[in-house]
Amino acid sequence: LLQSTAEVRTTSSVQNGPGDTVPVSTLLQGKFSNLVNYLESNGVKKLGSISVNAYAAAELMSGGDNMACLGTDMEGADWQALWGPRLQRALVQAGRTEGWLDDVVLDCYLLTVEHASSPDDHGLLRHLMRLHNLGRCTQEVFSLPVVQALIHFKWNRYVRGVLLLQLSVFLVWLLSFTVFTALLQDEDGQTPLSQLLGTTAGRASVLCQVLSLLAMIPFAYIKVSSLLAYGLSAWASHWNVLDVVSYSLQVVISVIHLTDSLRPLIVSTPFLALVAAQVVVLYFKLQYFTRVFQPARPSFVDTATGVFANLADFMGVYIMLIWAFAVAFYVLFANDRDKDQFADWRSLWTAMVASYSALDGGMQYSDMLTSSAPALMSAVFMIFQFSMVLCLGNLIFGYIIGGVGDAVSNQGLKALLAKAGLVDETDAALPSVLEERLGRQQGWFPRFIYVLKVDSSSVDTVKLDADWPVEGVEDYYQPPAEAEAGSGEVAELKSYVAELEGEVAELRALITGLCEGSEAQDKGQSSKGAAASS
Repeated sequence: LLQSTAEVRTTSSVQNGPGDTVPVSTLLQGKFSNLVNYLESNGVKKLGSISVNAYAAAELMSGGDNMACLGTDMEGADWQALWGPRLQRALVQAGRTEGWLDDVVLDCYLLTVEHASSPDDHGLLRHLMRLHNLGRCTQEVFSLPVVQALIHFKWNRYVRGVLLLQLSVFLVWLLSFTVFTALLQDEDGQTPLSQLLGTTAGRASVLCQVLSLLAMIPFAYIKVSSLLAYGLSAWASHWNVLDVVSYSLQVVISVIHLTDSLRPLIVSTPFLALVAAQVVVLYFKLQYFTRVFQPARPSFVDTATGVFANLADFMGVYIMLIWAFAVAFYVLFANDRDKDQFADWRSLWTAMVASYSALDGGMQYSDMLTSSAPALMSAVFMIFQFSMVLCLGNLIFGYIIGGVGDAVSNQGLKALLAKAGLVDETDAALPSVLEERLGRQQGWFPRFIYVLKVDSSSVDTVKLDADWPVEGVEDYYQPPAEAEAGSGEVAELKSYVAELEGEVAELRALITGLCEGSEAQDKGQSSKGAAASS
C-alpha cells in the first residue's frame, strides 16, 4: 500500500523482532538510575523512514508535538502495514496533494518498553510521577523521547477527552456557585428552607447550591483516588491543597445553607467570608485545566507558587522586621495613643497593619512631628523608610522579577509534566472494570507503541539573522530573457580577458629575452677589457 502510492514512499526500513523490547516490570525491578539510563539510551528504536505528502503529514499530526502514535498488541508487527491505512486516510482528509509544500520525511520509532502505557503501578508513568513528586528525579526525565511519546499517546488517545469532560463539569460547578453567590445576598437567615423553596429566587438558590455540590463529587473522587495511589507525601502539591480547600468550603457552605438550624449563620460575617473565599478559589482552579490546553502561556498559580517558593525565607525575614518596627512604634507612641490622630497605634494588631500600610506611604511624616517625642520618632521613621522601603523593598522587587523569570522558563517541559500528572490522575480514577472494558477494548493500554515523527532534516529553515538587501530586486532576480543576455555578455568578457592574458604572456616573454641579451653583452665587454689589461 505504501509503495503503490506516489505520495507515500518508503525510504528505509528495519524489521523489529522479539529481542527489541523489554517488559516494564523487568525494568522496574532494578535501580532507578538503571531505568533512566535505559530510557535515555535504548528507550526508542528507529525502524525506518517514509516520504509523505506534507498536507497528509500535517493532517496526521494535527494533535501537536509533530508526532503521531498508535498502539498494538501484535509482537513484531510490520510498521509499514500499521501506518499505511492511517497515512492514506490522512491523505484523503487533507484534500490536497499539490501546492507549495514538498514531501516531508517521517521517521518511525518503536518504544522498546512493553506495556509502558498500562495504568497504575503496571505502567511506566506512575513510577516516574511518584519519584518526581518525592524529589528523587528532575523534570528533565519527562523530556526523554520514550516518555514524551508515551504521554502524547495516552493524552491524545483518551485523556484529552476525559479532561474536556471534567472541564465541562467544573464550569457547571463554577457558574452555579457564582449564581448562588449573587442570589444569597437577598436571602434572610430567619427564613426556613421550606419557605425559601416557595419563591422563585429561593428555588434557584437551592438548585444552584445542589448543582455545585453534585458537580464537586467527581473531582473529590479523583483526588481521593490519586491520594490512595501516591500516598500523602508524594501527593501533596499546591494544586491538591487548593482542591482540598475548595471541597471543604463547598461542603461547609452547603450544609449551613441547606440546614434550617444553621441558616441564621448565612448573614454572619464568617459565612460570607467563606463564600467569598470559595469564589476566589474556584476561579483560581480554572487554570488547572487551561494550563495544559495553552502550554505556551504560564499559569498564574504555578508562576506565583514558584516565585513565593524562592522568596519564602526572604519574605519571612521581611515580615519579622515589619513586626519589629510595629512593636517599636507601638512603644514610642505610648504617650500619644489617646489622641485620635494616633488611633492606629493603640494595639499591636493595628500597629502591625499601620506599619504595613506605611510601606506604601500610609504613614505621614507630620505625625512624627506632632508626637510627644518628635526628634526620636522622626529618626525611627527615617530608619524605617530607608531600610524597609528603599533597601529591602527594592530587593523584594528584584527577587520577584528574577523569580518570575525562573518560574516561566522551560514552559514546554512544565506543560509536558502537567500533562503527565493529569494522565496518571485519570488512570488512578478509572475503576478496574472500566480499565478492562474500555481500556483494553478501545486500545488505551497497548503492549507496543509506534511513533511517527517529522525528520528535522526535511524541515526548511530560515536564516533569522539575514540582512535586508542593499541592492534592488533586479540585482537578485532576472527574467529568463535578461538572464540569457547577461550570460552572453559574460562569455564575451571572458574571451576578452583571455586575449589580454595572451598578450601579457607575449610581452613577458619579450621582456625576458631582452634582459637575457643585455646580460650576455655585458659579460662579453667585461671579458675583452680583462684581456686588454693583461
